[in-house]
Order: sequence, then C-alpha cells, then structure tokens
Amino acid sequence: MTFTIYGVIGSRASRCMWTAEEAGVAYDWKPISTLDGSNKTEEFLSINPSGKIPALSDEGGVVMTESMAINMYIAQNYGAATLWPAEKAAQARALQWTFWSATEIEYYIGALFPHLVMRKEEDRDYALVEQLKAQMMPKLAELDHALSGKDYLLDTFSIADINVCVQLITITRNFKFDISGLPSVVAWLDRCLERPARVKIDTLAGFRK
Repeated sequence: MTFTIYGVIGSRASRCMWTAEEAGVAYDWKPISTLDGSNKTEEFLSINPSGKIPALSDEGGVVMTESMAINMYIAQNYGAATLWPAEKAAQARALQWTFWSATEIEYYIGALFPHLVMRKEEDRDYALVEQLKAQMMPKLAELDHALSGKDYLLDTFSIADINVCVQLITITRNFKFDISGLPSVVAWLDRCLERPARVKIDTLAGFRK
C-alpha cells in the first residue's frame, strides 16, 4: 500500500509530490483540478468536502489537506532517513522554518499572486505590488543571513528546505522578482532546483524538457 496525492502539478500539490520524491517513497498521483470540475466529484469530495487541493489519503484512514501539513506528514512518516532529522533540536528548526514560511512569506504570495499572475493587466495594482514587495524583501534578507556559509537550512537537505524553497520558486519564477541582492538565497535556490527530485517535478510541470 502507498498514499495518494490529489492535485494537478501546477497547484500546491507539487510541493507534496516533491516531498514524496525526496523521501523515495512510491505514491499514487491523481491530478484533480479546480478548473475541470474533477474536484467536485463524489469521490474527491469524500476526501476533502471543501473541494480544495491538494489532499492526501493514506492507509489506516489518514486523510489530510493543507500542503505544508501534508509535507510534514510525509517527511515524518516516510522520510525519517532523508527529510526528517533524528535530533530534537534539528526537528525544532525544521518546524521553525516551516512555520516561518507559512506565517512570514505565505501572506505575500497570496496577496501578490492576483496582481502578478491572475488578473488582466488593467486590473493589477502595481502600487500595491511595490508596497508588498518592500515589506517582504527584508524577510527574505533574514533567510539570506540564515543561509550564509551553509548549503541548506539544517546540516543537510530537509523538509525545511522544501517548505521554504517552494515560496522562492513562486517569487522568482511566477513573480520574476530580482533576488540577486541575496547571494546566499540565490545559491541555495539553485542547489535545491538541481536536486533530481525537483528536476522530476519541474519536468512534469513543463519547466524542463
């Protein structure tokens, strides 16, 4: 038996797929979408009554939503030798960076996405974009400081890197923000993107051939 990840590759389900790939665990993938109505089928609504993606189901009756929580579940239950550190201090830091990603950066991702990706040009508020960007960049400078002289956030690559990196992927790939002034972040992001598991996800998503 293995678990199932629900959600199209262009959604936050890709975060969870990346985590599963890094853990080296076999999983089933069902590309449920909010665009074609597949998220409203009886089968999927039995997994997540809200119809939102991603979601996960595992043996033993485990059913989950929320991409970061799903990532932590996969890391702790399937990635103990790879993604989830053994030492309690390192586990605490993995949690710290995961919550940092969710509380310090996720807000800006959600606020900026409509104005830089979804809305028509005439409906975008670029003054607001600049305001939000100015508020977010000092937080990324904190990340740059934390990564100074290090390959990854912990001693080795972990779930902390995935949960933070997915935000930087959006910031650089979707928003096209210049982060060249954050050299440690740039080097770390390149390092993460070249990992075979991430290359596989990007290939599925059409970012690589």
